[in-house]
Amino acid sequence: HDGAEPCGNSVAAHNLLLLSDYFEEERLKEKARTLFDYFAHTAHFGYVLPEMMSAALLEEQGRNTLIVVGPESPEATALVDGVREFYIPGMIIVQLKIDQPAHIVRRRKSLDNFKMVKNMPTAYICHNKVCHLPVTEPERLTEDFQPRYTFDYQEYEN
Repeated sequence: HDGAEPCGNSVAAHNLLLLSDYFEEERLKEKARTLFDYFAHTAHFGYVLPEMMSAALLEEQGRNTLIVVGPESPEATALVDGVREFYIPGMIIVQLKIDQPAHIVRRRKSLDNFKMVKNMPTAYICHNKVCHLPVTEPERLTEDFQPRYTFDYQEYEN
């Protein structure tokens, strides 16, 4: 049963997808797809492996990535914290700390394209490797995410 206690294969598929994007390793995504293929016979019974279905949806819909470029500072932390206020399934957060050039994240070649704007910590929001314009104010991030990731309970009370 995959509800209250997720199946190890389901968790592995989910984590493999996130790690494949984080480290830009296509072979990890292929391993997740192998799991999906193996459990494809359960697709008609989504209630049997809901966590696996969740991972499959994550693969189908794509992942969101927040890339924050800048030194370790309260301003950079505020950009990350602004996004953490929202529940965003599959959100990958990458902090590219320019004052730590040997940081493990530097393995990603595509990160060389992300720069600070006006010498300020800068956030880039990307979906499936397509990025919006850079943001330097945490309030702007919150404004962008508020309508998409906030549920208005009052709307459904009546």
